[in-house]
Amino acid sequence: MSLIPSLGFIGAGKVAKIIANGLLSSGMIKPDQIFASSVAETDLEHFRDMGCNVLPDADGHIILDNVRIKELNLQEVRRYISVLGQSPVLFNGSLRKNLDVLDKFDEADLWRALEEVQLKEFVRSLGRQLDHEL
Repeated sequence: MSLIPSLGFIGAGKVAKIIANGLLSSGMIKPDQIFASSVAETDLEHFRDMGCNVLPDADGHIILDNVRIKELNLQEVRRYISVLGQSPVLFNGSLRKNLDVLDKFDEADLWRALEEVQLKEFVRSLGRQLDHEL
């Protein structure tokens, strides 16, 4: 039995191939559990050769502020996009430092952010609150 139910790659190309190869060789996933789409044709061939599912590109458009995103320069757009991982990572140090690594925000801003994500009461329950060491 594999450890991962399924895995999808959209436009990841070479990185996707490396990850997929590693997971397949370790036995963590089977080829029929991997799905790839919007990847360069040469990379899609690699996924097909491995026995993975290759999905056609979806029809339609994504429009933001009346601009089709396919019309934007990908390299330029990447400078303005952040991707947040699915697995949270905490660093040694205070909770405050983890929330505001560059010391850009005042304490009220941090408390508002914690309130928005429903963690304000939990952090208040910690002995040193924002200065709680992780």
